[in-house]
Parts: sequence; structure tokens; C-alpha cells
Amino acid sequence: MWKLLLIAGLLAVAVLTITPVKVLVIEDGEDKGEDSKVKAEIKEILVRDGDEVTLFFIHSAELSPWVEIYEVKGDSLVLKRALTQSTGWGLPSVEGNFSFVEFNGQKWMAFEIKRKFRILRISALPSNNYTLSVDGK
Repeated sequence: MWKLLLIAGLLAVAVLTITPVKVLVIEDGEDKGEDSKVKAEIKEILVRDGDEVTLFFIHSAELSPWVEIYEVKGDSLVLKRALTQSTGWGLPSVEGNFSFVEFNGQKWMAFEIKRKFRILRISALPSNNYTLSVDGK
């Protein structure tokens, strides 16, 4: 039995060393400095190259659902696709590579964007209702 556990442990170590683990850091709030009682709330999520990071929110100008799908590549997030159900102010109506797709059982307009971000800063309102998932979790 201990040999089986040893082999399983060695396999786990081999997989972790083959696929480097990275940390996606999410800060909620604004750190006002050492003397302030208001500190940024930080969450860290383990990710690997190729993981899909999905950001759901309500667009602040159009008040319509919006989805951005990123891929972890090296030390960056690459925006692969933006999905929306409306057109108007602040939406990528001039982007090429436009199509209709089904996502979570609904029809969406999809824009293949392909933009790389080392840091992604988002200013949000409570009404934006941001939700982030990694590989669907």
C-alpha cells in the first residue's frame, strides 16, 4: 500500500513540475496606505497556462450582460473573446471577427479580440455584479 501512495505522490509532483502553477491575484478595494484602517481585500487563485478565466458582469452604459473570456499565458491574461447581447455605447461594434454563438444556453454576439494584459484593472459599481470563474469554477 505504501508503494502505491509513494508512486501516486511522485506522479503528483511530476505533474506539478511539468505544468507550472501561477497565482491570479484579485484585489477588492483600494489600499489607503500603512496608516489607514481601510486595506485592500486580496484573494489568490492558483492557475496554469491554458486555464480559462471568465469574467461576467453587467455593462454600466448598456445595462446588458457581458462576458469576457481570457486565457492564462505566461505572466499575462489574453482576452480571447467578448460576448454581449446588445450593441451600443462602449461596446466593440467596430471589431472584426464578429459572430453569433451559444453560451450557457443563450444566444450571444461574440467578438474575437485577442488582447494581452499583464495587469487588468477594473473600476466597478455594485450594479455591475462582477463574477469571475477559472475553468468554470
